[in-house]
Amino acid sequence: MLRTAEPMIVVYRVVAWAMFATGAGCLVAPCNTQDVQEPADTKKHDNIERLMQLHSSINAMLRSPDGDAIVVACQDQVHVFDWPELNDIRSVQVDFDHVNCLRYSASGDRLWVGGGNPGDRGEILELTWPDLMAQRRVRVHDDFVWSFLFGSDGRTIVSAGHDSVIIQTDLLEQHSVECREHTSPVRALQFTGQSHLVSVSEDHSLRVWRKTEPLTKESVEELQQESSANTIDTFHSFPFEMMRTLEQHSDKVLGLIDISGLNRESWGNDFDLADACFTFSADRTVRYWKPVSGRMVRFVRLSATPLCGIPLVEPLHFAIGDDQGWVHVIDLKTSRVLNRQHIGKPPIESLLLAPDSRSILIGTQQGTILRMKH
Repeated sequence: MLRTAEPMIVVYRVVAWAMFATGAGCLVAPCNTQDVQEPADTKKHDNIERLMQLHSSINAMLRSPDGDAIVVACQDQVHVFDWPELNDIRSVQVDFDHVNCLRYSASGDRLWVGGGNPGDRGEILELTWPDLMAQRRVRVHDDFVWSFLFGSDGRTIVSAGHDSVIIQTDLLEQHSVECREHTSPVRALQFTGQSHLVSVSEDHSLRVWRKTEPLTKESVEELQQESSANTIDTFHSFPFEMMRTLEQHSDKVLGLIDISGLNRESWGNDFDLADACFTFSADRTVRYWKPVSGRMVRFVRLSATPLCGIPLVEPLHFAIGDDQGWVHVIDLKTSRVLNRQHIGKPPIESLLLAPDSRSILIGTQQGTILRMKH
């Protein structure tokens, strides 16, 4: 279903900032819609190796910029393990309950950590890399942060929260603007090309946004002066306008597969990744979209609910982890499940292509990290 944009209500907010004097270790074609069956020759444990056991759910994993370490988000802690020895060389405990997402700055000298406390607050923390020294905290959401991106200007962060809000924060001017178009938690964001943003939500939708001129702090102050009230509660200041809503998913959209770090040369020039995104949903499907063009290309339906996914080296090949402990390798060129392996009962919360690109690291809800050769 394609729906045109309705008027947006957005709110200007002042961001809570905190600077820390810290030490490491503390922080106060046509659309192909056929269903695809799982292959009969599923693999069982043949290529699975247990690497380590941590104290709680492995919510996110990330490779270091130089590939000599992996970063692991485990409940309220961030661990750094060297590669390939996997020694725990550094860790930091944050001052909120859940770390959900990790991202490096463009320069690679900062690690940003997103999460928060359920029903209380959502925060994004800036840490130095590789020392994990706390620099600042950006507190903007009223519930925990699911995902965030850096703007191309290097001074803004766009974040998605469990409070159903998308927020853009200006790190220099220390203010933010928000959009409340989604009616349920916003699970993930992705920039497509230079001027479009995609958001996905538990309201079953994928929304496509076109970049507009942002409202500056001076413009906000002028509007406040012109208003009869001391503050302005709502006005059109969110720097993206909604182009369309895509609603082919029949249940909660749980995430987007992050293709920002993809080696695009390995995928060749046959795919327009400037107009491509890949979603996974509680309807048990993984879908390939051309969001700017406004169409779904094809999908694969799995036997269980996908919770995470990563791109592989082969074009349009992905590894998907589900809530029944299966890792599926799928091909979205042909809408096929190529193979799958069962690692046990715990749901798979995160996946990471290892720095050598020859294996997949698997993080489970019970805190186990495993390695699967592929």
